[in-house]
Amino acid sequence: MEGMEYAEEMVIGAFVIGLPLPNYDLQREQMREYYQRQYSTGFDYAYTIPVMAKIQSAGRVIRPGTDCGLIVLMDSRFMETSYSLSMPVDWFNPDVT
Repeated sequence: MEGMEYAEEMVIGAFVIGLPLPNYDLQREQMREYYQRQYSTGFDYAYTIPVMAKIQSAGRVIRPGTDCGLIVLMDSRFMETSYSLSMPVDWFNPDVT
């Protein structure tokens, strides 16, 4: 879905099945260690932020202010503070209309 635009009601929902965690590799681990030493946020910079950048494609469901759609995050880890704070507040609206 990323990089594509869908007109009108062509896309009315998106399911994100799990966290799209980046691969574990030496470069990412070096990044994590650096940010951990500098700011105590190594995991956030190496893993959390890239996850949230990948699920931004779910935003393709909702374009103009009059548009609506359903985004289902199917992994309880999305409720962890490090992830949930990165999402728009209205993604947690319990009233689906």
